[in-house]
Amino acid sequence: MNDKNQLNAPIGSTSPSSTSRERLLTEADRLFSIGWLIHRLMKELRSMMLPTDSVAKHPLFFYSLSDDAERWFVWHMLHGHQASLPRTRELLSVLEEGDNLRNEVMDERRRMIQAFVRYTASKRWDMLQDDDRSWREYARMVYKTLAKDLKTEQVFFDTVGCIAMLTEVLCGRAHQYFFNPNDEDRLKLKAFMGGGKVPDFLASGSPTVGLKGLLSGEWLRVVRRSPQFDEDWCDMFVNALLASEHGEAIAREWKLKSQKMMSFVIGSLKAAGVFGDKSNLSIAKEILTPYYGDVAMELKKKSSTFANYMGHAKEAFFYQWVVDYVSEFD
Repeated sequence: MNDKNQLNAPIGSTSPSSTSRERLLTEADRLFSIGWLIHRLMKELRSMMLPTDSVAKHPLFFYSLSDDAERWFVWHMLHGHQASLPRTRELLSVLEEGDNLRNEVMDERRRMIQAFVRYTASKRWDMLQDDDRSWREYARMVYKTLAKDLKTEQVFFDTVGCIAMLTEVLCGRAHQYFFNPNDEDRLKLKAFMGGGKVPDFLASGSPTVGLKGLLSGEWLRVVRRSPQFDEDWCDMFVNALLASEHGEAIAREWKLKSQKMMSFVIGSLKAAGVFGDKSNLSIAKEILTPYYGDVAMELKKKSSTFANYMGHAKEAFFYQWVVDYVSEFD
């Protein structure tokens, strides 16, 4: 992270105003807390690759990166973010523990920001806000500045990723990246960077992450009865279910029977009318095909098990709660 090339490979102007530099340093906790941006870019990436640009077509996606500013930005920002995880973990392992750790992390981030401000693109970093318009505008600007120099673009995005990750550490959010292997967006990010594959949401150790991941797939658009049951509605449903009197019991059961619990949730939603007249097996196949579609026997086995559990959803202790909840929206 102390690579001298980061200090010697700027593009364009190498002397941004002292006001801009000082602001990035003094307001670093706010300006480089970009969890919201990573979430938006992950959502954009999923929309660009799934389902039509799935694993079989992902080479076309990579090819298109060179001439599309927004795709280029999405990919390189997420790549830099992922690459910063092992680098930050390594840095934390070598820094002195105890009272000096925070100061050493702050010093390292300050050095990284001093490298960052040497790039023209850093001057407008503070234009980024929690909306899609600002990052798209910033993407087009950065693309014009960096896209013609492969080495420099990599250093730029790696630097941003490291600064952002050190900021997460300083703001007390390190556990979200280094001690929780089931973070939904990070799992999907790691899988995409590995070649366009989608992670198996059935491996989730968290009911919130698992259920929201399950209900965010393209399959939902295909099988749902009404447009009102979209991803936002599903997020609201999961939050309400886990905040209900059944939340603690779901969390306990989840540790032992996550796949069964997922099937029960989908079965309960189907019984409540969310998925119209689709059969249990057809819904199960829609859900699981992106994961097992290239392994026919595995898809058949998993779909059959999932559908069977769906058919026994009335056995779930939260079944009536789900039915009652959905009825409030009809």
